[in-house]
Amino acid sequence: MYAIINTDGHQRRVSPGEIVWLEKQDAQVGDTISIDNVLLVSDGKDTRVGAPALLDAKVEAKVLRQLRDRKVVIGKYKRRKGYTRKKGHRHSYTEARITLIRAAGMEAVAVAPAPAAGSAQRAGSAQRAKAAEEAGEGKPAQQPEAAEKAPSEAASQTQE
Repeated sequence: MYAIINTDGHQRRVSPGEIVWLEKQDAQVGDTISIDNVLLVSDGKDTRVGAPALLDAKVEAKVLRQLRDRKVVIGKYKRRKGYTRKKGHRHSYTEARITLIRAAGMEAVAVAPAPAAGSAQRAGSAQRAKAAEEAGEGKPAQQPEAAEKAPSEAASQTQE
């Protein structure tokens, strides 16, 4: 299921569980924001289009963080006039996870997100490596005695 929403003059397609960057919203991290300006809702077989917006539709999102985009540098220059201006700008955004899309007769709720792949996997692999080492699986296999001797000694034994 997906919906097309209009927030702050920008239209975007959203689905439950998706993370989107919205224009800066007045909300704290963890708050739920409600977007009532829903232009279209579709569940794959049934599509509802508003004129211009659906009156009974709503999209809810949970605020994950408030952030700012990278700095954009604006420079002005006029040759031979000694005129140079440099100015920077950072745009503010709200990162949110879409949790619910609701319209008359249709509803989609986001499933709980999977844990982050980075830290959990590293911790798990370290624990598995430690357990294998304790069990004796992590140690290299013992080499035969001939391989442990110096190459000159091994060669002299084969010639005799």
